[in-house]
Amino acid sequence: MVVENMLILLIAAAAWIVCIVPIYAFIRYTNKRETDEERMSAGMTIAVSVLIALFPAGVLAAMLLAVMGSVHTLGLLFDIDLSGGGILLLAVTIFVYLFTLDSVVAAVLGAVAGDGVVQTLLLLAVRSLAVFSICRLFEVGERGSLILGVGVAAIIWAFEWLIETKEKREAVKE
Repeated sequence: MVVENMLILLIAAAAWIVCIVPIYAFIRYTNKRETDEERMSAGMTIAVSVLIALFPAGVLAAMLLAVMGSVHTLGLLFDIDLSGGGILLLAVTIFVYLFTLDSVVAAVLGAVAGDGVVQTLLLLAVRSLAVFSICRLFEVGERGSLILGVGVAAIIWAFEWLIETKEKREAVKE
């Protein structure tokens, strides 16, 4: 259990550092344009970058924990044998897929199938297949991989649907 907690902290720290670098570069670039009187010192630039990077790193960590929670809950619900480290590795791999290849797949399906039910069903099927493949890569059994594939894809779809519904409600209010 301690090892898994340390891995989670390391992943969160890595996300935080990855967030610091572009924020620091942006602040440093804009800081060079300021006059000498308004310019921040190097230490202040680093401190501001570190503090600003906490928010996006926290969001990334929360999203990773949501994926981990989904995998863990489905594992408990359907009696899939997963260790803590296995859950963490699966969640990180699924998270990386969602922020890399999934965006490309969604864009291609949007161009081919258009917005609507067909795109949603195709995206759900592709995500299910991707998560199934990731699970098989980490040697989860076929039954467990299928359950996790469909379950995680459905949970992601539910999150997206909730966000979309909220945005539509806010657009109607305006």
